[in-house]
Amino acid sequence: MKLPIIILFALLVFIAPQSHSQTKVTFINPGYAHSNPTGDFWLNVTLFMQAAADDLNINLTVQYADRNHIIMKQLVREALQDTDSYLILVDEKSVIAHTLINSTHIHPAIIFLLNQPTQAQTKRLVKKGYGILGSLLPDNFQAGKLLAKKLVSLIDKPHRRYKNEMIALLGETATLAAQQREQGLLNYSNREPHLNLKQRVAANWSYDEAFQLTPGLLKRFPDTKLIWSANDAMAFGAAAALTELGLREKIKVGGVNWDQKQSTHLDTSIGGHVTLGGLAMIKVFEHNQPESMSVGDNIYPIFTVYSEKYAPIYNAIHNKNIDDIDFSRFTAMNKAPLEYNLDALNSFFK
Repeated sequence: MKLPIIILFALLVFIAPQSHSQTKVTFINPGYAHSNPTGDFWLNVTLFMQAAADDLNINLTVQYADRNHIIMKQLVREALQDTDSYLILVDEKSVIAHTLINSTHIHPAIIFLLNQPTQAQTKRLVKKGYGILGSLLPDNFQAGKLLAKKLVSLIDKPHRRYKNEMIALLGETATLAAQQREQGLLNYSNREPHLNLKQRVAANWSYDEAFQLTPGLLKRFPDTKLIWSANDAMAFGAAAALTELGLREKIKVGGVNWDQKQSTHLDTSIGGHVTLGGLAMIKVFEHNQPESMSVGDNIYPIFTVYSEKYAPIYNAIHNKNIDDIDFSRFTAMNKAPLEYNLDALNSFFK
């Protein structure tokens, strides 16, 4: 009887370090590792991921593609070789999907964040042998619609025979986020009897492009009352152009992202999706438990109009210090898990 006991003890000694080893995650961030003209959104995604990783004892590695698809492809190819690490990817313009489909390396644990492949591409990836665990996406349709609705609420309704005129600055139209925000805008504008959406033009998420485009648009549409922008960086560019033209007080400008200084430079901003980086870490943590929970495909109506109510979390984000949040409180392993939303996250700050 002693021999089996000795063997069992040896097995426990061998298994224990593996079961308690630190979970590893690699995130290929499509943005920059520093502030840039497209805003700090991707830096702040990393901020939430790292804070959650620290709380959940996850070893997070972040690689930045600097908005360069060639660099992104190379980073993904390298990351695919580390099959001991969860891999979190952002599939903008299907660049990631095509890279995975053409790769000779297969990875067992991939989660898509903020952007995902098409259903057809996902089926091909699964058939090829990839472990596609799921996706975490914000409801970008909600964001586009909410922004349009909020902007319209900021001005008086015109007389019955007239309509308030709006122009829209779109993101990179090849990206799913830009497309869905535009669809949300159109869903609202097509049903709003007092609104005339005069022009939609791509400014590619860029402050500089928005700044350059705005004067020409206003020459064509001098009665513009509203400028809808698919992100805050473009809204800042439009607002700066309006200031130079002496028109800033006459036109309401809004964007998406809750970027720094939006509360003083813009008339409104929709945000909250930056926090999904933290939720991705929670999903990894839950999946890696003995009672493993599936990730699945999720679309979150996380977007909210900025107000002073959210100043605590907004200031914490832009001070790059969200350590007050205890991300373990949101895991299913907690006795009374919190729902992951902006109100709950904001409650950690005084």
